[in-house]
Amino acid sequence: MGTRPLRGDVPINLPASMAEEARALRNKLLLFRFRNRHEVQTDPTAAMAGVSPRMNQVLIPLLSVVDDAGARRTIAQFAAVAQDDLTAERGLSTEAQILELVREFSREVSRPAIPLADIAERFRTRFGEGYERPITPRWIGTVLRERLHLAPFKSNGLVVYSNHLCKISHAILMPHIVVPAWHVPVPIDRISSRR
Repeated sequence: MGTRPLRGDVPINLPASMAEEARALRNKLLLFRFRNRHEVQTDPTAAMAGVSPRMNQVLIPLLSVVDDAGARRTIAQFAAVAQDDLTAERGLSTEAQILELVREFSREVSRPAIPLADIAERFRTRFGEGYERPITPRWIGTVLRERLHLAPFKSNGLVVYSNHLCKISHAILMPHIVVPAWHVPVPIDRISSRR
């Protein structure tokens, strides 16, 4: 709860009446929704540019009921910051995930080149559920080429990456890629010392 003292009217533990009070509040909110369901309509013009479709799906109903321009601006600013954070987190974790797969291939494959299609297929299998976009060899190749600066070449009609170059790149790049905090396991002894 932090180091600040709690206000006197804030209980440390929830009272037994909390469940009944919560049910009563949910019922009041549900009744409000039933009474006003025809009066409030979603405003499709409230869609924000530059945010994901899912973010707009959540925000459009909220922005449709907010009349105050200042509150709408605050919501839009929050959404923009949240979208930027989400994009940055996904971008960093995507690079780390691809580099990890490249490292695995460079260890297990005895051939001098790693096919892009194999990297994309393993990425789709292992991490595909966490992405809204389709996982294609073209997208994986773009990340490898533009973000990680690994240049492909063609061998027997396939786009491949040099196994030796992948090993060197992983050793150089991996320490510089920031993995989001929720990816990093925390030792048990450090959890208790945080309090």
